[in-house]
Amino acid sequence: MPKNEDLNDDALATLEKKADSLIAGKKKILSSESVESKKFDDLQALLSEEQKVLRELREKIGTEFEGQTLVLCESSKSKVFLTSLAKIVLEKERKPALVLTTMNYHSALDLLNEAKVDSSKVWLLDTVSKNLMPVKEKGGLFFIDSLRDLTQLEIKIMQMIKTEGLCFVFDSMSVLALYHEDPVIYKFMYSLTKILHKYGVTAFYLLTDKRLLSHSNQFFDNIIEFGKE
Repeated sequence: MPKNEDLNDDALATLEKKADSLIAGKKKILSSESVESKKFDDLQALLSEEQKVLRELREKIGTEFEGQTLVLCESSKSKVFLTSLAKIVLEKERKPALVLTTMNYHSALDLLNEAKVDSSKVWLLDTVSKNLMPVKEKGGLFFIDSLRDLTQLEIKIMQMIKTEGLCFVFDSMSVLALYHEDPVIYKFMYSLTKILHKYGVTAFYLLTDKRLLSHSNQFFDNIIEFGKE
């Protein structure tokens, strides 16, 4: 009889282990499903936000697609505005040239892919990477040493505009305040917009800091403002 009880105890222990294993497996599956569900919800929210931004940008830009346009938006939405502007430029059968001041080209490519923008049709001017790692220019990918050298940035842009159909989109003019005093920023904005005007190149400049607006608004043909909801 004791042997039978021992066998029953062993069998019960085995069953308990199997049950625990099954429960753990189900918890893991549920946890994984929860993570995937959250990712899906986040993606849906992002797409919904992008659709709204796209619609509003199209309305405010209108049929006129020339000149220098300053786009004032919240910093939390600047990435959505960047990819939305890239889509609008492509819709106009132009080539977007994104000037990256807040991210490197790897992050920009990921962002474009997430937003379903064909990155092979987009040029990137990376102002971040060269100061951190060895990089090499190749088709549609350009670099400058640092945002500290605005003259170098201006020269690089002048080299790029030799290609017809380019439309520049600056991911953030506000970042310049981390490197330069306001008078230097205003001088750069004036010089750059004057050059692009001269060569008939369209450009959009994202700005998240109204402080820079008061002394720079005269440099732009259009100012589009998106406030908090």
